[in-house]
Amino acid sequence: MNLVPYSEGRLLVPHDWQRVGRVFCIAGSVGSGYTGWAALALTPDALALCTPNGVEEIVPLWGIEDVSVVKMDGVLIERETSVGTMLSPLPYPHGIEIIYSLETRLRNRLRVVTLFANVAQEWVMEIRRHTRNAQLGDLASFFPQRR
Repeated sequence: MNLVPYSEGRLLVPHDWQRVGRVFCIAGSVGSGYTGWAALALTPDALALCTPNGVEEIVPLWGIEDVSVVKMDGVLIERETSVGTMLSPLPYPHGIEIIYSLETRLRNRLRVVTLFANVAQEWVMEIRRHTRNAQLGDLASFFPQRR
C-alpha cells in the first residue's frame, strides 16, 4: 500500500484516498490500544485508520454491515494545560461506529470520535455510499452478461 503524508506529515494515508479527515481514537476502539489523533481515509475499496504508528485498521468496504453516528458521553481524554496534564470530557462527543465482518461468525466494531455531529453524519453518508457501490459492484459479477 502506497502512503502519502497528511496533517503536516505526522500521519501517512493511502495515496488513493477519496476522503480523509482527522478523528480521535478512544481507549478500546483500536485493537492495538492506541489513543489519540488519527486519520480516517476512505479509498475506493477500503476504509483505513492511520495513526502515527502506521496503518492500524483496514476495513474492506464489502465487509461493512452498518455505519452509524454515536454519541460518546462520559469519555475522558488527557489534555495539556498550563498546570500540567488534566483529564477532561470531550467537548462535543460525537463519533462514528462501523460494524464490519471479515468472516461469517465474527463481527468487529470500529469507533472513532469526530467531535462534531454534522461531521460524523457526513462521514456516515459517504461511507454508506461507497460501501453500497462496492457491494453492488461485487454483486454484478455474479449475474450473466448480456450479449
